[in-house]
Amino acid sequence: TFTAGGAGDYRLRLIDPAGNTRTFTGAVQAAKTETNRWDGKSDGGAPLAGVVRAVLEYDSTADGKLSGQLTVATPYLVGAAQRAASATAGSVAAVNSSLTTYESLSKADTDAAAMEDAYVRYAREEFEWNRVEPRKGFFDWPKFDQAVSVARARNIDIIGKLVYTADWATSAPAGTPSSSARYYPPADYADYVNYAVATVERYKDRVKVWEIWNEPNIEQYWKPSPDASAYARLLKATYAAIKEADPDAIVLTGGLAGYSEQYLNSLRDAGAIDSFDGIGLHTYVQGAPESSTIDSWISAAQSWIARNAPGRSLWITETGWSTCTSCGSGAGVSEADQAAYLSRSMIDAAAHGVAAYAWFNLVEIGGSASRLDNYGLIEQSGRKKPAYSALARTGAGMAGSVAAGTASPSTGTSTVLSDLAKTTDVKSKSLGTGATSKVSAVTTRVAGSGAIALDYNYKASTAEGTALTMNLPVSGRPSAVSVWTYGDNSNSSIYMKITDAKGEIFEGKVGNAGPEGWSRQTLYFDGLNPSYKSYGSNVDKKIDYPITVTDVHVFKSSTSKTSGRIIFDDVTAHYGTSTRGVVFYGRNFVTQALYRPDFSTTRVPVANTTAYIYDRGALQAVSVDSSLGAEVTVSSAPKFLVSSNRVNPSSVKPGSSVSLRLLTGDRTTITVQIYTKSGKLVRTIVDSRSYLSGAREIAWDGKVTGGAVATPGDYRFRISVSGPDGRSVAWGRPFTIAG
Repeated sequence: TFTAGGAGDYRLRLIDPAGNTRTFTGAVQAAKTETNRWDGKSDGGAPLAGVVRAVLEYDSTADGKLSGQLTVATPYLVGAAQRAASATAGSVAAVNSSLTTYESLSKADTDAAAMEDAYVRYAREEFEWNRVEPRKGFFDWPKFDQAVSVARARNIDIIGKLVYTADWATSAPAGTPSSSARYYPPADYADYVNYAVATVERYKDRVKVWEIWNEPNIEQYWKPSPDASAYARLLKATYAAIKEADPDAIVLTGGLAGYSEQYLNSLRDAGAIDSFDGIGLHTYVQGAPESSTIDSWISAAQSWIARNAPGRSLWITETGWSTCTSCGSGAGVSEADQAAYLSRSMIDAAAHGVAAYAWFNLVEIGGSASRLDNYGLIEQSGRKKPAYSALARTGAGMAGSVAAGTASPSTGTSTVLSDLAKTTDVKSKSLGTGATSKVSAVTTRVAGSGAIALDYNYKASTAEGTALTMNLPVSGRPSAVSVWTYGDNSNSSIYMKITDAKGEIFEGKVGNAGPEGWSRQTLYFDGLNPSYKSYGSNVDKKIDYPITVTDVHVFKSSTSKTSGRIIFDDVTAHYGTSTRGVVFYGRNFVTQALYRPDFSTTRVPVANTTAYIYDRGALQAVSVDSSLGAEVTVSSAPKFLVSSNRVNPSSVKPGSSVSLRLLTGDRTTITVQIYTKSGKLVRTIVDSRSYLSGAREIAWDGKVTGGAVATPGDYRFRISVSGPDGRSVAWGRPFTIAG
C-alpha cells in the first residue's frame, strides 16, 4: 500500500537479496491510497525470501506511460521467511549472534538466513546499554530495530541480553578504561532499570526473553569482584519493572559461568528467589561432553530449581568448543569433534528438558589463533565449518518435535539381572566417617515387584557416601549395564562397578540423583562415562567376559542437600551394539538421534516397514528387515533415523483387533486414543503412561468406551507425547473398520 499525492502512473518493484523481483504497474487518476495484493512470489513464480525491499517509481501524468519518473526506495519493506513458522513444538536449537552490531542490512540478513537455514529457534543478541543509551536519555535504536525485524522475518526468536553498564553510568573508579568500566555495576541501579524498561517496551511485541547481565558470578564481568547481594538488588528491581512493562516476558538470570550452588543460594538468601523465570547457565568444558561435568551441572541446576524455585526453567545461554588446537593443552578440538560435540550435547540438553541450548557463536569473532576467536560456526571469510552443518542437521532433526526420553543403551536385547525387590538383594556400607545408610524394600518401582530405597545422612563433614554391593553374574557379552534411580533433588553422584573374568575392575559415573523421578543410569563400555577407569588384576583396559556387576556407589553431593532417600530398581544388562542418543516425536515421525564413539553398522528397531536417515528435509531410505530392524551405520556424529508408527492391519472387520507400533525412549509419557474420522473420541487406550525405551505394540480390541463394538468407518489412532520441558505434540495414524 502507498499513498499517491495526485494523478500519475507508477511501477512498484519488490526485490529480495537474490534479485527475485515482483513488479506491479498501474495508474491513479487522483490522490488516493493504492493497494496491490502480493502472493509472495516473483514475476516468474519463484518465492521471494529474506529482506524484501521496495522501489516505487511514479510520474505526474496518468497516461499509461511511465516517463520522467521520480524514484523512492524502501530498503526494508518486509521479511519473507524461507519456511513457514512452525505451528507446533519448537526445539532447543539456539546460537549467539551479532545482528545488533551490523550497519549493513544485507550483512544482518545473511547471518539471519544462516540461522534460518540451520533451523535455529533462538538468537541470543546483545542489547548493550552503552550502545542503546550512549548518553543519558538519548536512545540510539536503528541497529536494534533492524536486528529485531530481520530476525523476526526469518522466524527466529530473540533472547535479549541486557548487559553491562553505560560509560556515563558506571560505578568504576575515576580513570578506569571504558573497556573495564562497563563491567562495574551502575552507580545508580535506577538508570539500568530505565534502560531495560525502555528496551523491553520498544520490542515487547517481538522479543519475549530477556537475560539480566552476563556471568555475574565471575570477576571478569562483575567488578571489582562478584557480589551476589548486589546483583540480587539489580535483578529484583529490573524484574519487577520488566514485568510491569510486559507481564508475558520471560526474565532470566545472567548466564552463570558454570554451575555455582553458592551463588544461587546467595541470590535466594538476598530475596531474589521470585525475581527470575529461568536460570541462565554457561557450560564450557574440555573434552567430550559425555565425560565432562555438563550433565552434572544441568542436573544440579534443575535439582536446585526443584528445591527452591519450582516451575522455573533452565536455559543454556552459552556453550561451545573452540577449534584452536594450537592454544594449549585441552584448549581446542578438531573441527570434526566440534561438530560431533555440538550435536551430541544439544540432543542431550533437549532430553534434560532445558528451554534452549545456545552455541557460542554463529560467526567467529576474529581470525587470530586464539581460543576465543575459534568457537564460531562460520569463519570471518564466510566458510562454514563442519559444526555449522551439524547445527543445521540437529536443528532440522529436532524441529517441530519434543524429546521423548533417552534411546535404549543398545540395539539388542536387555536382561534384568536383579529386580532389587528385597533388602537381601544388596549389602549396604557407609563410606567415610559419620555417614549413615539404611536400605529398605519399597513398592515404588519402574517394573517388577519392588525396589530398594536408600535412606542416607551425609551431614558429617567426613561422610563420603554409600556402597551397595550386589555381585550379579552376567552371561554373554553385554555392551552396557544400567540401574534405574529415583532422584531426590540432591544431585548425589551415582557410580557403577563391574569386574571382568580376569579380575580387572571397571567403574564410572553413571549419573546423578537429580530431580525427583526415574532415570536410567548406564555404564557404557565405550569409555565415555565420566571418571571411567580400570584397575585391579591383569589391567589391559579390555573387558574379558563373563563379567559381574559388583557395586552401585552413591557419593555425597556438593549441594546443600546431604540427607534424603534415593530409590534403585532393575539392574539390567544390555546386549548388541551400544548406542547413545535421544528419541524425538513430531512431524508425524518418531526420530531416533543415535551415535557411538566409533563406526558400527547395526540393526536398530524402528516403528514401521520403511525408515529413513533424515538430513535437513532430505530422506535417505535404509534397509528394514522382517523384524522391523533398520540397517544403520552409527558413528560419533548423531544420525537422525525416522520412521512412522505402523498400524496393523490397516483394515479390519468389526470387533477385530488392530495394533499400533510405538518406538519409545526411556520414560516417554504417551497417550493413545481412538477417534472417528469426524473427530469423535471413542476410546482412550493409554492415558499418560510412561514406557521404557524400545519397540512395543499397543492393541485396540475394536470396542468403544462402554464395551460396544465400533461401527464400520474410518478411524485413527491419535498419539500425543509430552516432553520434559512441558511441550507436547500430537498426530494421527488412520485405519478402517470395513463394513
